[in-house]
Amino acid sequence: MRATAVDENRYLFQSMLRFATLQIQVRWKLLSDGISVVSGQADLTLNPLEMRELTFDFELTQRSSCHNVLLVRYLRGDEELGFEQFTLTAPTTLCTVTCWKASCSVMKRVL
Repeated sequence: MRATAVDENRYLFQSMLRFATLQIQVRWKLLSDGISVVSGQADLTLNPLEMRELTFDFELTQRSSCHNVLLVRYLRGDEELGFEQFTLTAPTTLCTVTCWKASCSVMKRVL
């Protein structure tokens, strides 16, 4: 399975299997500054090498936070087949300090 972004909430999924039909569940979650803000799932059946577009039910707005990431998991039953992460918006100049655990970095505004 491969996914390609068409735009921020539309993705093109392609089965990489050449001889078998792929039946999976796609689970997605939008994180805003590491906090889950919306999620969903879709059942997807793809014939060998078939492509299909899915639209996820969210819209980023100007008031969206500093860093938005879409997490996509592929499952068949309880078995996780794959996982992808898409960065939707990079931190902006409004976000000056980023901390992960004990490490912090400061982003500088370029004038």
